[in-house]
Amino acid sequence: LLLGQAVRGQPGMWRGPISAVHMVKYSDQRRLDPIKIVKSLAFQIAIRVGSAARYVLSLDPKRVAALADVEQAFALLLRPVLVAIKEPIFLLFDALDEGDPPEQYDAEFHGSVKACGNLVLSLVIKHLAAQLPDHVRFIFTARPDAVGGDVQNVLRRTFPGVRFLEPRQLRKSASASGAPEDPNKVLLIDTVVNECGLRGDAKVMADLEAERAKLGGAEDIRLLFKVYSAVFEKGTPRSASDSDKRMRQDLLSVLMDAQEPLPHAMLQQMGLGPALQQLP
Repeated sequence: LLLGQAVRGQPGMWRGPISAVHMVKYSDQRRLDPIKIVKSLAFQIAIRVGSAARYVLSLDPKRVAALADVEQAFALLLRPVLVAIKEPIFLLFDALDEGDPPEQYDAEFHGSVKACGNLVLSLVIKHLAAQLPDHVRFIFTARPDAVGGDVQNVLRRTFPGVRFLEPRQLRKSASASGAPEDPNKVLLIDTVVNECGLRGDAKVMADLEAERAKLGGAEDIRLLFKVYSAVFEKGTPRSASDSDKRMRQDLLSVLMDAQEPLPHAMLQQMGLGPALQQLP
């Protein structure tokens, strides 16, 4: 495997390339915090490489916990670990687009892109790409409309020679005829339809086909939103009262605004606990 894997039954043993992964998520502030990202990457490398583990364990825990500056965190935790390792190292950042400021998610957004608004990308450009040796390699995933549609140009300037791939180039064609797959196909749509049991619902599938027809036969993010709506509607009990539906809506609003997972006890105190059972 490109990113290596742990050896089953042998704690601390790693087979294959050394790697660390960060999954960006717009609704979780912890995954958008550059200092927490640095700490996470350093921890992952440490559990794969003995010398990195010894270095990290030699640090003063209070000093590490008190880090409040990205440059200091990078200089203390990550740079010494990665520079000392001479083998190829892969750092994977998934969903760079989810680091964009929330206002840029709107399909109608036509304003100027905020400088350094994507803190994850800023960390990559200012610290990781600029200060790490060549044996550290990067893999990114992102929607093409990230950074106001300029994400590819940003990566080209940062990583000369960067190679771009589309999802269809990374998987075997699902077509039995071997026909080329639509390059604009949103792969997540089929995944949600199949995994959430929508495929066998004739009415839901008819509604989705009607929505696809409105979009001129194309698949884009609007159709995905329609699929998610169908999941929630299918998961709503017929007996659900208006108050139950309002509680579920309130719960979703709270979870989205919180920007991090909330304890179950807190949701119970807010009177939203029963709504958890209504979520699909």
